[in-house]
Amino acid sequence: MRVNSRYILAFIIFCKLLAISLYGVDNDYYKKVIQYGTDREIINTFRKVYKDLGDEINKELIGLFKEKHKMEVYNVIMDYFGTAKIESAREIILDELKKWPDNEDYQDSILYAVTAIKIKEANQFLLDLFDKKDLSIRIKRSIIKALGEVGDHESGDFLLKIVNDIYKEKELRAEAILALGNLKSKKAESLIEKTLKNKYEPDILRMYSAVALAKIAGKEAIDTLSDYINDPSHEVAEYAISALIEIESPEIGEHLIKALRSDYDKVRYLAIKGIEKIKYADAIDILEFRADYDTNDKIRAEARRVLDLLKSD
Repeated sequence: MRVNSRYILAFIIFCKLLAISLYGVDNDYYKKVIQYGTDREIINTFRKVYKDLGDEINKELIGLFKEKHKMEVYNVIMDYFGTAKIESAREIILDELKKWPDNEDYQDSILYAVTAIKIKEANQFLLDLFDKKDLSIRIKRSIIKALGEVGDHESGDFLLKIVNDIYKEKELRAEAILALGNLKSKKAESLIEKTLKNKYEPDILRMYSAVALAKIAGKEAIDTLSDYINDPSHEVAEYAISALIEIESPEIGEHLIKALRSDYDKVRYLAIKGIEKIKYADAIDILEFRADYDTNDKIRAEARRVLDLLKSD
């Protein structure tokens, strides 16, 4: 029996579409979109790609920057370079950074890629760029964040000046604190601890100081952070317990038990997560109390779940 060729073609197309939906688009498709697609097709195709597509496609995408396209095309591809951490794109990212195109969204995408890939060669350019006129707070924050990933001692000194400048916007000072934490700047440790303890500082500075202090001081920060899990600012308390948990040491166990008696629901919830993370069996008794009597339904359920895990070990 002869089969109509139209049915065969339809079946082939169906199988191809099914394969794409199950296994993702193949590299040949991406290559054709780059070579033959409209700007809108390129944008729509690469906007939601979060994995490395391989050297062949990456080379094609890098070549795309030599062609004339809408700014949004470059923006989307730059976001892909950052999200997928495409090491082979370092040179083109640096080139685009030095060109510094007059488009804030694209500027931010370039800085994101520099940060994600940790392009150390960008450090001096970032320091020089910060004082450029007409930069928005958004872009300045992105520059500071990038310096926290690619910076050196000179960058650390630059960031310290920002934190110390009480006339600088609090968002920039807070971002500089986080960046110093990422740099693990021992030189900044005393200032950051002082900022955390100063209840007259804006909450965002104290919140970020808790995070940075944990990164810089590690176990040495445990007692200090524990002092702030009942801070009058619930946000500072939440950041303090989160920072404590990130230290991930058995030594935080007794402080997590203390946090389970906090009036703040989120602090108690995070403490339970921390107990699970370090498998702190000494917390079983208080977890049983939380599982039975906590006023928050979510906390009771989480306490019961972690309690069962600890008892099964």
